[in-house]
Amino acid sequence: MTGEQPTPARFLLEVPFAAVERALLFLAGLFCIVVSAWDLGRALWPIGWWTMLFLLILAGTWAVGFAFMVAAVTGDAARWEIGPDGVLTVARRSLLRERRDRVRAVDVARTEIRTITWDSRADSYSVVLHLKSGERLETSDRTTMAAAQALATGLRRGLGLD
Repeated sequence: MTGEQPTPARFLLEVPFAAVERALLFLAGLFCIVVSAWDLGRALWPIGWWTMLFLLILAGTWAVGFAFMVAAVTGDAARWEIGPDGVLTVARRSLLRERRDRVRAVDVARTEIRTITWDSRADSYSVVLHLKSGERLETSDRTTMAAAQALATGLRRGLGLD
């Protein structure tokens, strides 16, 4: 054993996707599908003029339910980390796949703060890294512009873009 200590990260951002969140999303989707099928399934037989209306309602509830279930399975937990070498590592993991991207300062074309407009709450903000390859890496949203600017500053400083 050499006794080497790991070097601390210069920048760290974690966006968890807990198992409880996944389970709740999956159960919500399952609920949409099962309850609508149970309640409206009897209205489909015998076939009549009303059948098409109930099929449309069922299709809508099943689409929402399947969307929740897909989100539960494919949703990513992310970890953004810039080490002492100045390389950003973005590790994303879902139940189906794991992806790790490494970004150096020379790979970044520009950074921006994107405003996310909501109808039901105040606007939020996220930091977007535009890579020269055309890809975009976007952080989770922040509730204030100041928090997003601080995050963007930390990213630029860690990558050595300032």
